[in-house]
Amino acid sequence: MGMPRAGFALAAVVIAACGPKGEQDSQRPDDSSPGRDTDTAPVALCPEHLPLDIGEKVELELIRELPWTKLTGMYALPWQGGGWRAWVKAKNDDDDWAVIRVFDSADGLTWTPRPSCGVAYDEWVASVGTVTVLPWNQRWWMWLRADDDEVHQRVASATSDDSCTWTMNPGYFGGDEPWADDAMMAPHVIEGPDGRMWLYYRGSPDVNQMDSAIGLATSDDGMLWTPHPENPIFPPSEDGWDSSLVGGPHVWFQDGRWLMVYSGHDREVDPAWDSQLVGTGKRMGLAASEDAVHWTRCSPEPLFVHGTKDDNPFVLEVFGQRWLYYRTTDDEAAKGGEIWRTAWPH
Repeated sequence: MGMPRAGFALAAVVIAACGPKGEQDSQRPDDSSPGRDTDTAPVALCPEHLPLDIGEKVELELIRELPWTKLTGMYALPWQGGGWRAWVKAKNDDDDWAVIRVFDSADGLTWTPRPSCGVAYDEWVASVGTVTVLPWNQRWWMWLRADDDEVHQRVASATSDDSCTWTMNPGYFGGDEPWADDAMMAPHVIEGPDGRMWLYYRGSPDVNQMDSAIGLATSDDGMLWTPHPENPIFPPSEDGWDSSLVGGPHVWFQDGRWLMVYSGHDREVDPAWDSQLVGTGKRMGLAASEDAVHWTRCSPEPLFVHGTKDDNPFVLEVFGQRWLYYRTTDDEAAKGGEIWRTAWPH
């Protein structure tokens, strides 16, 4: 049994039953094909550019989760029986190791932790970044960044029967592409136009994540991935606000086209800096595509400016309103942060 068709459409699409055995309506477009030549896709693909405001802080009850208090991102889905469930990435007070915790919400704004749910730190999951969670093949699947002891950043996967207790799968994806051989992070998985699993990810040849671009890989089983031959499919721009790095992709199908929110910046970075300082100044933008491979930039300027770093975006529908959720921080070294959301106008 393949993943329900709605799994690749906007995580915001209200799902009648989001459990592994729930039935979901088909959302797959009939006219999309992964090989279509859209390098010169028309500007009409893009929604009207609308700068956004910074929005409101998302309230996560963290007292029971201490010392994992510095947030780096979240990913949420409509939950079976009503409400929403989120998988939140949090770092400890020293901002060195990370865990994933599970939260539930009745309104998308205030979230309550589920005790003992999530992915704990172990010898492989040293510094998880953003994750994707999907119901697929009668189980829950999670794709996440995981570092080994030598800080090789790769994409790993985990499975769960209840979306609470997770088992890491053996092996990982990454290390074979020169443009992304030392750092891979921010995995986002959808069901692609061909019905296979499509993985979007940020990659870099530097462990501090300099010169990042966005790549694509496909899979039949969610564990063994084949990089796209045109990788990286979304490099930094030539001279725009995202000309020094891009990353954090979140992709969905809406109104006959594929959309992607992502992060990037246009600043000089020092190879001696750690990844946190390299990320300082990141902002977010929007891109569109006919085939989910070839992308047109839709944001001549960032969507907005909030903290010293704004990144890890995803879009979720709550009571008929779409929201852009993101991580922001005011820390000068761009460590930790908070989760905010702003109304998504498109």
